[in-house]
Amino acid sequence: MISFGIIGAGNMGGAIARRLACAGYPILVYDPSPAAIAALTADAQVTALDCPQAVASQADLVLIAVKPGLMDGVLADIAPCIRAAQPVISIAAGYTTARMEKALCGHGRPLRAMPNTPAMVGQGMICLSQSTQLDQAQRASVADAFECLGRVAWVPEGLMEAVTAVSGSGPAYAYMFIEALADGGVQQGLPYPLALEAACQTVLGAATMVLESGSHPGALRSAVCSPAGTTIEAVAVLEREGLRSAIMQAVAACADKAREMGREKPHG
Repeated sequence: MISFGIIGAGNMGGAIARRLACAGYPILVYDPSPAAIAALTADAQVTALDCPQAVASQADLVLIAVKPGLMDGVLADIAPCIRAAQPVISIAAGYTTARMEKALCGHGRPLRAMPNTPAMVGQGMICLSQSTQLDQAQRASVADAFECLGRVAWVPEGLMEAVTAVSGSGPAYAYMFIEALADGGVQQGLPYPLALEAACQTVLGAATMVLESGSHPGALRSAVCSPAGTTIEAVAVLEREGLRSAIMQAVAACADKAREMGREKPHG
């Protein structure tokens, strides 16, 4: 079983480390925050090291879970320690494979990944860039490992910003919808705990039906809408208030921001 070296033990890095460790993968981790390391080692079987170079030199695969603005520095620090065929994975939004290659000075085999926070409970969506130098065996190993986080898909490099906008940031949109749905229930007299549970289970069940039935969401929605009934009355309000348009515009804005973040800033 391959060993993972994880640089960055914040929310996403820590979640990935926990899930991989729970699946039996050896985990080496570094984070400059003692608190982050303490929180991780308290509930996961991981080995904390004292510098990113140690992680890079000892692990089979390196996963970097830091903010996009820190990527250049981290990659420059570990580049001399990276072996020729060693996979190096970034989960930084907007940070392209080409920038990884440049920062690594040709060392290693870079790969972009975009997970999301439901990976914390094994229900994430993890998209991996097809624009990679990994060989077939390495691709299979990475995909197999990430399946403990949720569903895995390979997408073209040029669609990674779209992935960021849909699944990477998408949980935030879903949380807003759940919150609003629960608040609507409270407005109609439901106790908040019941309203929240009903909203969460409804969204979970609806998503499961889409995935398992293979039906188009529009067809499933139509099946709930009886002529002159309660549901179509609610749907008419959502259409009139622009729910669909607002979500699509939000996805476009998020993707544009990811592309902006990925542009290398001029020096000097």
